[in-house]
Amino acid sequence: MDIVWQPVKEHKLAKVFKKQHLCAACKEARRTTTTPHYGARKPLANLSINTTRKERGDSHGWKRRIRTPRTNYGCTVCMIAFCTGSQCWSEHLAKLNSIE
Repeated sequence: MDIVWQPVKEHKLAKVFKKQHLCAACKEARRTTTTPHYGARKPLANLSINTTRKERGDSHGWKRRIRTPRTNYGCTVCMIAFCTGSQCWSEHLAKLNSIE
């Protein structure tokens, strides 16, 4: 997934993917999703330490894995996934403008 160096006018943010992809700008900047998570679910039974991702003292301390935002939107020319937020798209346009 490389940037295609064409005039900035041709690059548009639009829905280009059917399946969700990780936002390239957020992944590069190590940003996490801003979608609120309403806490960990209660387990149906106590889980053993061997069945979870990280070691912990009890089965009530499980936390959701922090992820990069996923999106269906991206650049129509480069075919790179970007969030609909203005920060990710503006970073992409800044890279395009830096070469011109």
